Amino acid sequence: MRTTSRPASMAAFCTAAIILLAACDSGQGAPIPTAQPPPQAAESASPAAGCAPQGGTCRGDLAAGTYTTTTFRPAITYTVPDGWINGLDLPGNFLLSRTVDPDENFYGSNGINLMADVAPAAQDCAEAAEPAVGRTAQEITRWLAGLPGLKSTTPRSTSIGGWSGFTVDLTLADTWKRSCPFADEPVLPLTISGDPAQFHLTRTIAVKGLSQRAYVLDRPDGKNLLILVLDIPGGVAFDDYLKIAAPVVESLRFAP
Repeated sequence: MRTTSRPASMAAFCTAAIILLAACDSGQGAPIPTAQPPPQAAESASPAAGCAPQGGTCRGDLAAGTYTTTTFRPAITYTVPDGWINGLDLPGNFLLSRTVDPDENFYGSNGINLMADVAPAAQDCAEAAEPAVGRTAQEITRWLAGLPGLKSTTPRSTSIGGWSGFTVDLTLADTWKRSCPFADEPVLPLTISGDPAQFHLTRTIAVKGLSQRAYVLDRPDGKNLLILVLDIPGGVAFDDYLKIAAPVVESLRFAP
């Protein structure tokens, strides 16, 4: 679910893969999880440092400045202060995190994850969408808030970069005991996305101790965009991390 600016460990990438690339399943599948920066963008201080394995066209360590994604679609322009890393830039997955955030094996690190066109994940752990649930921002956030095993806030309307949607905060309930084949602790599948003809399906999950704020936005083309702000155990408090991430999230601008 996250990566860091320390050279990215496989454990950190597999966590990004659990939130991003569904192929970390108990070692059975191989974990596989445009535009140049605008004139005002600062160049990456070290283009490779901080990129996850198979992180695509990620920039790695970032100097303060404004950048545009290279591979992720739709193209997104974002602004960060010093100390941030772009660890993934893939067609359907994009990741930003900080150098100072802890790296905790299965959890990876705190981060801002973007995923293109997600669907509610099947609750039987299959790499499939949950049937009979819509894919609008309102339908997905209402479904997430109603999942047994999750503690959640009431979804509320939001707007980022001119796109409207809904946001909800999520944590795994202490009473939840079910797991999935790709994990050895309680987990709850949340969303799934990706084109299996091009790369492994990707999914997000809830795990014990992880706090996350989900922004689901309706795109003009009828699809959606998921932004997840993730806070792992052992770092700053969730509310504090939301304040740190907010300026970056609010800076997001989307290509037509």
